[in-house]
Amino acid sequence: MRRMRILLTSAPFYPDPVKSKLIDISPPLAIYLLASLAELAGHDVQVLDPCLYKDLESEEEFRKAFSGYDALCFSATSSTWPETARTLKRLQLKTDRPFIILGGLHASLFDEYLLRKFPIDFIVRGEGEKTLPALLDALGQGRDPGAVDGISFLQGGEVIRTPERALLSEDELNENSVPRYDLIPPGYYHLLPVETSRGCRYRCVFCSIRNPRTWRGISPQAVAKVLDRAEPYLDSVLERGWHVVDDCFLSRGQDLDALSEALCKSDGAFALNSRVNEFLDPLKLKSYTRLNVLLCEIGVECGYKDGLRRVKKGILLEQVDECARILRERELIDRINFSYIIGLPWERRVEAMDTIKYAFGIAKKYGGGIELGWHVVYPGSEIYFHPEIYGVEMSPEIYDRKAWWRDKKLFYLMRPELSRADVKDILYLLSWYKEIHPSIRTHFWLEEKKEE
Repeated sequence: MRRMRILLTSAPFYPDPVKSKLIDISPPLAIYLLASLAELAGHDVQVLDPCLYKDLESEEEFRKAFSGYDALCFSATSSTWPETARTLKRLQLKTDRPFIILGGLHASLFDEYLLRKFPIDFIVRGEGEKTLPALLDALGQGRDPGAVDGISFLQGGEVIRTPERALLSEDELNENSVPRYDLIPPGYYHLLPVETSRGCRYRCVFCSIRNPRTWRGISPQAVAKVLDRAEPYLDSVLERGWHVVDDCFLSRGQDLDALSEALCKSDGAFALNSRVNEFLDPLKLKSYTRLNVLLCEIGVECGYKDGLRRVKKGILLEQVDECARILRERELIDRINFSYIIGLPWERRVEAMDTIKYAFGIAKKYGGGIELGWHVVYPGSEIYFHPEIYGVEMSPEIYDRKAWWRDKKLFYLMRPELSRADVKDILYLLSWYKEIHPSIRTHFWLEEKKEE
């Protein structure tokens, strides 16, 4: 087999393209895990982290960064896709470009469209731990890539889609190698990423996570091995802690206490996500209280009863209140952020305002922080797949636009029940609540969207 020289990379996400500042508390775990697996398969691997893209504006630096490889492997979400597309177009001008391989949720959803429009040779669909090494081996040996499951490519003007590859089992997740934490640029990120489970048990209508209703746990022993191997690199991140990238951290059974014990052996603190209903389970709450938590985000989404029903969150407002009360009694509330969404497709001004009022009401009563942002239609969500139900119709081309989530032409297409006057009133109410409750810790994606 010819030893392939490959570059693994993920473009940055710039929420505000004017500021061009990458916002992420930890680097993308996928490219560092795939780097480890590709190396085990016998290939020479380098990683270009998103935080280094700022140095690639000159053509000389750009050519230097992407030259000398047999394959360039990009991982892209819909948020990072505009910058990925920009990079691919610059690579299209190179006459000696290597194989270009694209993976990630965005690629999996729009494989045919992306292959026809952009200079991409292969798309890895779904989870890439087995597919990418198999594809690299086929290319290195000069074999037919069509024998590799889970990929798409163009052949004679036709898109070839090989059979789907099954999701990794829990045993396979446990056997994954330790990500190449040593390749993460030091002194930039706040936390190191770690995964203790994959997928979600739920299917909220706005959510575009890759594997809804397919939760799989990684064993406490496998997690402990990763933490132990990565511990020397904690000093390379600003908070000297961990970002648990799970969609639902506490969605475990009897081994949650063992996982909590494994995490407690690390010197670092943890930032994570969880759900309201998980904190109402005394055993899960007990496991959580053992952890050194830096910050936990709990998704509430809507501050009115019908909104929670329509968003299919699976919780009640009474449960949110009870969760906040318990966290305050346990003196855990100060490191909690409750997150909310404004502008879901069915929401008018009154529903959006109800959510703002509810968010501040809970924070005033019990403490904790608030995260509040505009709803954005992401590919892969139920809202995206059923435009006839939600009155929102998007297309693959839309997500090619630079900072499409801030595009003024798209703003009201994604939020069809809101008028310009409604948005003005919503922003006014938000600013008023912020002024009368300055002590409440807040983070808003709303205040950036001024008069449309």
